[in-house]
Amino acid sequence: MFDLERDFGLRLEKRGSKYMLCFDPNSEIEPYMDYALSSWYKARETMLNPFEENADGDLEYHLWTQRFPIDLVKKETTRKERTERLVSGRCNEIKTQGYKIEKVNELILLFEKMIKSGIKLEIRSDKKRSAVGRIVACVSVCHSQFLSLHSNMDNANGTNEIAADTAAAYAEYLCAIEYLTGAGIKIEQATHSFEGETYTDYYFCNSMFSTMLLQSVKKMQEKILTGECENEDYLYEVSEDLRIFNVKIESARNA
Repeated sequence: MFDLERDFGLRLEKRGSKYMLCFDPNSEIEPYMDYALSSWYKARETMLNPFEENADGDLEYHLWTQRFPIDLVKKETTRKERTERLVSGRCNEIKTQGYKIEKVNELILLFEKMIKSGIKLEIRSDKKRSAVGRIVACVSVCHSQFLSLHSNMDNANGTNEIAADTAAAYAEYLCAIEYLTGAGIKIEQATHSFEGETYTDYYFCNSMFSTMLLQSVKKMQEKILTGECENEDYLYEVSEDLRIFNVKIESARNA
């Protein structure tokens, strides 16, 4: 128990006359613990019946515990690959046109395009990967929002244009990640599941890009989602951010 307290943020609480064990929500690994506990809970609920003996269920649960998280990782990888296949044609088109990013502020315009096309992002600071003199920001993308993309693009109704914009924006994002990685910008990726959803986290291990994400893009996302993206204040703030981050990729590489 003490090891769990030290290494995983386990916390002892008293609620009424009962003592409860929980994990510190401020712990660096709390998102992973939520994901692991959610998977464990669902496995017990679906495979074990506390009111009757079930040899098959017991065996299934035992096998699940021995294989965790291997099967889950395979499912996560499949969902990620399926999403990327939906936009692979667009990615190829972008690459054949000689896609490249020359300055940091180009990412601001790309994220604006993504958010306005309806792509939902979670942008947060990652304390675990951050260090003295280095800020790491994480962009988390939920894959289920893209699963209806292909069928929407085949429809002749009003969703066609929106789906096409979404596909184009996400394809450009994937190309940008690949280009920046090849240009020496460290971006780590991790795919995980939580409450039935699969997410890919992109960790920008670069202080300049992370500052841009946390201070500019996150604020921009809030204003777009609240319908404030057409007023003068928004336009001024975006122009200022574009000016501040008018920095060549080569100069930002070691930031």
